[in-house]
Amino acid sequence: MVGTSVSRRDHARSALVFVAAWGLGLRPAAAAEPGDVEPPPAAVEPHAGVAAPQAAQPEAPSPASKRAAYSLPWGLRPAIAPNLLRLDTVVAPANDGTTVASILTGGGKPFSGAPDLGFYGRVGFAHHASDTDAAAIVSNPLVGALYTPELAPGLRLAGFGGVALPIGMGGGNTPDPAERATLAAASRSRGGLDGVLFGSNYLAFAGGLDLAYLVAGFSFQLEGTLVNGLRVRGEAADADESRAAATTGVHVGYLVAKLVNLSVEARLQAFLSDAAPAVANPDAREQLTLSGGARFNVELAPTILARPGLAYSAGLDAPMSDAEVHVVQVDLPFTF
Repeated sequence: MVGTSVSRRDHARSALVFVAAWGLGLRPAAAAEPGDVEPPPAAVEPHAGVAAPQAAQPEAPSPASKRAAYSLPWGLRPAIAPNLLRLDTVVAPANDGTTVASILTGGGKPFSGAPDLGFYGRVGFAHHASDTDAAAIVSNPLVGALYTPELAPGLRLAGFGGVALPIGMGGGNTPDPAERATLAAASRSRGGLDGVLFGSNYLAFAGGLDLAYLVAGFSFQLEGTLVNGLRVRGEAADADESRAAATTGVHVGYLVAKLVNLSVEARLQAFLSDAAPAVANPDAREQLTLSGGARFNVELAPTILARPGLAYSAGLDAPMSDAEVHVVQVDLPFTF
């Protein structure tokens, strides 16, 4: 009987513990039923107005680095109107002396609605020293406009018009002989392409076209220009009342590793009228020159590109070949 009562007390105690545990929430976990499994939390949608994270995009090239794709010519005009400050200097030893001729060019695009239209000014400075004399001059200034619309991707047609004002040194009826010699040597050192700057007695009008094509790092450019000069002073020094001339050229360049443009350029200058220099020396009627060089691209800021270049030029025929003219060109342009 005693054992039976103890057993009953144990069973009662166990029952009380079980009921208390159930009431306190300490019940044993039941086996999960398929419908009892909670689904994983849904993906959180971004709040309205909050952009979802984007994959990193490659950095877009800066305006300055884009301009490096175009091979800026040595003697021809730019085929893409730039904002520009440029100092272009040639050193030209010859058998009759040494000439240093620099041309300063500045200008830009003043109208945001016309990004292909630029206005520019140019002026030259030259020094020539021979065995007997030496002189330095400031040239005629030239002002002009350049319009360079893109006809198709990579293809541009550039039109130019300008006028050179006859206020440079070495003009008039009684010019200094050494200054006159410097004018002639400076024009020769630049292959005759900048003759309007060094014709100090002539009001000169120039107009021309360029066609340029840029593809896969290559730049191809053709140029043609007509010039007409009207004598406005110095009739005792220059017999021609007017002079007509033409210049043509071709430029081919290639961009290497986005750093340097390697290029070659051929140019021809010719008198179309019987100008006194061509009558006195038939070889002076036309001049063919060839240039080659390298131009580096240094990005100074996202919109500023320095493009220093070094080139060598020589005349392929007289009169430059007869005078044994060798030309080293140091060009310092800044586009922005």
